Amino acid sequence: MDKKRTIITFLVAPLMLPLVFFVFLAITLRVPHVIPGLTKRAPYTWEYVILSSVLMSWIGLPIAYLAELVLGWPAWLVLRYLETRSLIAFTVVGALIGLIVGLAISLLFHVPGDPSLLPLCVVGGAASGTLFRIVAFSDSSMDTRSKKRITEAYYKNPFVN
Repeated sequence: MDKKRTIITFLVAPLMLPLVFFVFLAITLRVPHVIPGLTKRAPYTWEYVILSSVLMSWIGLPIAYLAELVLGWPAWLVLRYLETRSLIAFTVVGALIGLIVGLAISLLFHVPGDPSLLPLCVVGGAASGTLFRIVAFSDSSMDTRSKKRITEAYYKNPFVN
């Protein structure tokens, strides 16, 4: 994978966080009893959903990019070293990064009473990891090093021919 695609991937992947937050708010707008403690329909309007999503972008995106730099870059180096392209692996790693960030936010800012923060961080991390994998390996061809290894493994296989 070339450097240009890597840079684009790192710039695009954290943009999933505002989208996840928007979808969460849109669901709670339509479905009653989603938020624990509410006895009636959530008092949201579409204006609230859009404004909250914009505010989440202003607050959450710098945190997401910082987490990507501190946790995502080393995770990418490990996954690249292991030469994995598994969608599940990237999704799980993204979810773990989201979990770590959610726990750090809860501990640093003392918001243990908000039950929606941790699942939002985990789902946002998983979505970012999935998008990262899709953008990073969107081409169907393999790089030459991997092709060479597969070709060598094929010819060394005693069960072939």
